[in-house]
Amino acid sequence: MSSGPSPQAAKDALDMWLAGGATIRLWTVAPDFDGTGGTEAVPAGGAPTSSFQPAVSGTGAQIAKATSSGAVTFPGVPVASTDVVALSFHDPSDGHLIVVDRAWTAPGAGWSAGASPQLASVSVPFVQVS
Repeated sequence: MSSGPSPQAAKDALDMWLAGGATIRLWTVAPDFDGTGGTEAVPAGGAPTSSFQPAVSGTGAQIAKATSSGAVTFPGVPVASTDVVALSFHDPSDGHLIVVDRAWTAPGAGWSAGASPQLASVSVPFVQVS
């Protein structure tokens, strides 16, 4: 049996957590859900910060999701996209973890080490607990 908040409560939570935007990090070894562990692939230009559109209802296992307001560029990523296994979102004011997507894969053809990939958008999912 799945449980979780209503879609409206999930949207409200995402909007609250992402009100100040989020710093987006790439990982070659995924961190735990509490933000510990993992191996971050730190871009030469540092992890980018993005603002987000208001959250909307999700589909499938997603109760809700919030999508970045625009493209996100990772300047000088030290690894190829095939090495990235997770994407995380952090509060830009204190670095605390908002959410980690441990099943993230790069869209399209991906990138090679040293590239500065620009993603058209990134989404923060709010998923059901099983």
